Amino acid sequence: MSDWKEAAKVLGEAFSNTDATPGGGSAAGVAGVIACALARMAAGISAKSKSKRMDERRRSALESALVDFEAEQREFERLTEADAEAFDAFMAVYALGKEDPSRPAKLHASLVRAGEVPLETAGKAAEVLEKLEALKGHAVGTVGSDVNCAVHLVRAAGLCALENVEINAASLKDEKAAQRLRGAAARVRTDLRG
Repeated sequence: MSDWKEAAKVLGEAFSNTDATPGGGSAAGVAGVIACALARMAAGISAKSKSKRMDERRRSALESALVDFEAEQREFERLTEADAEAFDAFMAVYALGKEDPSRPAKLHASLVRAGEVPLETAGKAAEVLEKLEALKGHAVGTVGSDVNCAVHLVRAAGLCALENVEINAASLKDEKAAQRLRGAAARVRTDLRG
């Protein structure tokens, strides 16, 4: 097992530097990763429980949750990387000379992409939030606080991702594209409120 305490220091340093990435979108993804990891831990401990109240249906649900939350964790890892790539691509286009005739179209496309990735992260957070609520009904009491922490983290992941959608939508000159992003973000925000 890798040294998670060292990993926390590495993450802290990465997020405190003044480079364009990682930023808020990547932080949202990392929060989602940690939420899913906590859910996996809670489901794993619960599935191994020797409690007499643990029937096979409940144990089967926990084992399915283990597999599902692992897949969701990998998805948040992918989204964390995609968010950084989208923002780095935007910064590369932004650095183009203003006389470059391709700059406006490229800038628009990169801003839309920089809004779509965190929108996807927020949507994923809303989906995982539902799954965590279901896990609460199956997990043993000793990991209840861990499941609750996962709920708070994934909700934070979604809300942080939506901040990135908003800032990118605000930078778009195409109001129709901006409204599309804002409308989708508003729907996800409702789901995150639970």
